[in-house]
Amino acid sequence: MILYKYLPLDDKNDKGFDSLKIFTDKTLWYSSPLDFNDPFDCKPIMKVPSLKDMKRENGDLFKQVAVNLGVKGVKKLDSDRRSYIGLKNNVESGKFLRDLTGKVGVTCFSETPKEILMWSHYANNHKGFVVEFEVIPSRYEECLKSISEKELFDCMIYNLLAQPVKYTQERPVLKPYIKGMKEGELVERLLHSKSSIWQYEREHRIVASLMHPPGPYRFNPSLLKRVVVGMCMPDDYLQKLKKAVQFFEQKNQVQVQVLYANESSEHYAVEITGL
Repeated sequence: MILYKYLPLDDKNDKGFDSLKIFTDKTLWYSSPLDFNDPFDCKPIMKVPSLKDMKRENGDLFKQVAVNLGVKGVKKLDSDRRSYIGLKNNVESGKFLRDLTGKVGVTCFSETPKEILMWSHYANNHKGFVVEFEVIPSRYEECLKSISEKELFDCMIYNLLAQPVKYTQERPVLKPYIKGMKEGELVERLLHSKSSIWQYEREHRIVASLMHPPGPYRFNPSLLKRVVVGMCMPDDYLQKLKKAVQFFEQKNQVQVQVLYANESSEHYAVEITGL
């Protein structure tokens, strides 16, 4: 599976990370969903049923997630009405979701390197670049052999085992204590669902576990195959990018092809020779 990562020029983010570290450090930045450009992303509709209904449902997956996060008013939910009120207030104020998503790192990819809007939004108005990764889905089976949750996510992050985003017209609904809800469904509703207005992005994403907060994480360098230079990249930065790619090739004993995005002479389109 081929996936693409759009990247800006080397302007550092507020954590001191710049795009060229993908070559110098073999790392990608995992952002907090709180920093996404879509305020609806990772923000399902939260509904809190009555305490009576919660007890009757008797599902504990959502409760356990909240306990692990240390969200107030959850541990004694079954026996203490005051805890229920605390949880209800946290959910309705948005604090519950902020506490949850603020502790998770996410990095995003696309199935296409030719989307004009993505070059504009995520690659400095076509001044940045796109990196191509050849992801091997079968490595997921190897990751499942991990002896701990942390090792499982370490393996998925290293091998860039991204999952497709589900685009939908309606915002997903989550409520604590949903009987029979599987963890995968919870993660999909919370972190892998977006409005269909974004489906042109054809996005895949890696959602790290709660043990992997926002920050830089290393990937397998053998997965990086190509770099596509934006059509408006300044010459001085192009030279820096080429040096960084050469360093990456020598350090990791791999070959990386450098291609160039160009403006179509006939259509509203990005053309990439050799791709």
